[in-house]
Amino acid sequence: MYLLSKYLKCIWEYPDYNFIKEYTKILKRKLNKYQKDGDDRALAIMGALIVENTLDELLSKWINNYNILYKNRDFSFSMKIDLTLAMRIIPTELLTAIDNIRKIRNVFAHNLDAISFEEIISSDNISENEKKHLKKIIDINKGLYEKGLENKNITSYKDAYYDTTISILLTLTIFSEQLRVLHEYLWEKNNADKLIEKICKETRKPKNSE
Repeated sequence: MYLLSKYLKCIWEYPDYNFIKEYTKILKRKLNKYQKDGDDRALAIMGALIVENTLDELLSKWINNYNILYKNRDFSFSMKIDLTLAMRIIPTELLTAIDNIRKIRNVFAHNLDAISFEEIISSDNISENEKKHLKKIIDINKGLYEKGLENKNITSYKDAYYDTTISILLTLTIFSEQLRVLHEYLWEKNNADKLIEKICKETRKPKNSE
């Protein structure tokens, strides 16, 4: 966990702003057609789907044979978030944002009255518990920008969802590539041999020995 904590600190506190700027343009092109068409339901559902797929890519870089889990239809978005949280390979703040995106997707997917972000808040047919996920998105968006990106002072729920989704996708992509490098290092033969040797020595010691 020491190595992972150092790696997380490096990426989270010292981002590559040139990469952020260029890759943000690419991500915006993916979502802009849903943002500009005015179809909030499509933006919420497709945005969450792209986030889930990007999380799959990250997990596949860290877990050998991740495809076994990926092919399981019962392996839900929620379970993927819990698995990532349990492994502690990306910051909790990021996973909280991802889970909120998932919950907002569910509000749109399971309620006929959820036509737009603003109508979710005003609808009498949508529970307060469901509405709170949308209300949290603005604070989550501000929290992500406090990590180093410029705060745009967004007040619209739709804009906050869009902007938070872009931030999540960008950050997941950066972490995914760094996890790939870290994974390759750990599994490189010389490094793996040293680790196996250390494990063998430790496990040969009597349980009560100092």
